[in-house]
Amino acid sequence: MGQWCSHRSHAYKKIQKGKKANYNLSQDKIERLEEIGFQWQGVDYDGAFEKRCLELIAFKEKFGHCNVPQRYAGNPSLGKWCQNVRTAHNKIQKGKKANYNLSRCRIERLEEIGFQWQGVDYDGAFEKRCLDLIVFKKDFGHCNVPGKYSGNSSLGQCCSDIRQAHKKIQKRMKTKLNLSQDRIKRLEDISF
Repeated sequence: MGQWCSHRSHAYKKIQKGKKANYNLSQDKIERLEEIGFQWQGVDYDGAFEKRCLELIAFKEKFGHCNVPQRYAGNPSLGKWCQNVRTAHNKIQKGKKANYNLSRCRIERLEEIGFQWQGVDYDGAFEKRCLDLIVFKKDFGHCNVPGKYSGNSSLGQCCSDIRQAHKKIQKRMKTKLNLSQDRIKRLEDISF
């Protein structure tokens, strides 16, 4: 469907410039498409990019950094987008073609915001979560952080993810979360 729409949009642009289109797009077809609300410009990629930048700024205001994890529970599509941008940037740095339109202008915009090209320092992030868990334990007397803990939603989600990963490890199943024996020991030392 996307390709079909793209062909019509390209044909329409050529017709508007007085050029011959590769696709037969008669005035009748143009009118029929306009009647159903067809958008000739397609997706506003600059607008979509700027929308993501604003989401990134909001994340930074909340957490003090732009290291959005790929599996960020508060906005999963923002986490995935950041990962795609990092992947594209890495490809560009290696002289390869990226699957994502990451122009010099966009790179500069992201750097102005404070975007982290290397992504999350997972060891540092794990240690930060351990420190958050210690504070939680001090405040509540236990480490049973609810999955939807309103005081720190990312800590609640992290604890939920750790519990699920630990169950899988106990059953000798694969898990996406890096829950090494050292990390398990660190959590057990806190009384998780």
